[in-house]
Amino acid sequence: MDLLLKKTHIIPILLTQHPKQSDHLVKAFNKTYGLNTTISHSSNNYGYKQNVEKIIPKKYITLK
Repeated sequence: MDLLLKKTHIIPILLTQHPKQSDHLVKAFNKTYGLNTTISHSSNNYGYKQNVEKIIPKKYITLK
């Protein structure tokens, strides 16, 4: 069994593990340094060829 050391890198194998990894990092900074933090998980991402009926494209189009 490998020991976890301070210099041990935690590298997520799956793409879906990256948000969990970043959540742990933010929580660690909060606990260690007492920083006020908020973790938010977006569910309406905007990208190329996004349906224009989504909220972000609607807001962008109204700003034009």
